[in-house]
Amino acid sequence: MWIYGSQSDLQIVQARLETLGWQQLKIEPANETWSLTGQRIQQAASEAIYKMSDEVTAALAGTSADYDGWETSVETGH
Repeated sequence: MWIYGSQSDLQIVQARLETLGWQQLKIEPANETWSLTGQRIQQAASEAIYKMSDEVTAALAGTSADYDGWETSVETGH
């Protein structure tokens, strides 16, 4: 997941996402702004993806941070 914005806004979003189980959250400089990246392992079912998107949207509330999307990898259990 990638989110862009001011360092202070990203710190707010980071704290909110941590409480939702997001991991490896990192805030780093990105060109003329800052980026927040992170990951969370979960099911790829539609319902889980919709819930994740809603959580990210809620984490952005009240900030000017911009959610730029996510990518996924699919792994099967052995």
